[in-house]
Parts: sequence; structure tokens; C-alpha cells
Amino acid sequence: MVVANSLHAQEFKSQLFENLIYLDLRRAGYDVSYYLTKNGYEIDFVTTENGEPLDLFQACYSLDDPAVEFRESRALDQARQELSLQKGQIVTLDNYFAWVEALGLSDLSPG
Repeated sequence: MVVANSLHAQEFKSQLFENLIYLDLRRAGYDVSYYLTKNGYEIDFVTTENGEPLDLFQACYSLDDPAVEFRESRALDQARQELSLQKGQIVTLDNYFAWVEALGLSDLSPG
């Protein structure tokens, strides 16, 4: 109801989705922080072990807008380069359940 009556429904859904991704990463046992690139691009979540970065995640409700996809990909590419990581992914509503299963949280998957 709140989302349906909100002038900023998409922004609200995006914030809720980002919170969901954070909680899933914590449920999977990861230490989670964020990262800001040298050019000021934000990475939503960096999983770490003993303070060393392991993987990067951008939480994005939808990539229907090409500008959003460009922005998210640009941030990931720069962070991968700065942190010398090969990993990094954009988690969307479309790939969420496969991502949850890959995390080992299949009890949250609908299938």
C-alpha cells in the first residue's frame, strides 16, 4: 500500500531491494561493507574476509533504463580495477532467486 501510493515508488522499492541484498549477504555469513571509488562511484556491497575484499555487489531493482545499467556497470568496473578483483555482479529482481541459491540460501528460493 505504501509503495502503491508513493510518489517515489521506484526509489522506495530500490531501497527495500538493497536492504534485502544486504540481509541475504549477512545471512550467508559474509562481512559486508561498501566502497567508494576514486571517482566517487559507490559500490553497494563489498564482501570481505580478514579485511580483504572478496566480491562486489550492486543491488539494482531493475536495469530497464540503459543509464542505470551504465552507471552500475561503470562503478563495478572501476572498483574491480582499484581492488584488483575479478568478481563483481549486479543483483536485480530478475536474477535474485538464482543469486540467492548461489549464496547457499536455497531455503529462500521459491523452487
